[in-house]
Amino acid sequence: MIRALKLDRIHPAVWAAVVAIVAVATPARAQDAAVAVGDSLFNGKQMGACWACHGKKGVGTAAAPKLADKTWLTIDGSLASVKGAITAGVPKPKKSKTPMPPMGGAKLTPEQIDALAAYVVSISAAGK
Repeated sequence: MIRALKLDRIHPAVWAAVVAIVAVATPARAQDAAVAVGDSLFNGKQMGACWACHGKKGVGTAAAPKLADKTWLTIDGSLASVKGAITAGVPKPKKSKTPMPPMGGAKLTPEQIDALAAYVVSISAAGK
């Protein structure tokens, strides 16, 4: 016979550990999912075309700077500043002749902007 689990008999420390694990694991999975969606958008697998100027995986081109490194030209590289740059564009780039229009010229949802920003921050953090 299967015995019912009596939740009121679980030690408080065990509950605390379970809650801590769930609280940490859930945002990490959500962040991984956002990065995957951002990758699809950035690299043109799902409508996006950021790669057309910034190069596949953000390696940079003559039209736009490399994003896959730790160097930032106009922002500090934080998630919030990357979201801001995507949303507002870069009207006066420091090393490029071509300005980046808001949202790269696309119509993006707030969720897509979040995903793109998560992806850009991830490739910057992994960059050399």
